[in-house]
Amino acid sequence: MAYDFTGNLLEKREIIEVDLHNLNVWEARERMDKVLAFTDPELVEEIVVIHGHKKGKALQKFVRKELDNHKIDRKFLSMNDGRTSLILKRKA
Repeated sequence: MAYDFTGNLLEKREIIEVDLHNLNVWEARERMDKVLAFTDPELVEEIVVIHGHKKGKALQKFVRKELDNHKIDRKFLSMNDGRTSLILKRKA
């Protein structure tokens, strides 16, 4: 059996959500570093990051422009300005 970073059982390649509301950029960076460190791209296809946008664009800017990790293949900018999807690389 496989589990995601929160302990939920994964049965196939899944999509998980991470909510960054009410965090500052430093806290959001720490949370995303931990999530990416413990997420297996063979089990998780996509991470949907909920960062919001109405109370400022700092978290949105962080996720869309500054967040970088070797597990991220590409970023998908949603029509909803408060969400960004991180598509993870699969091992070849």
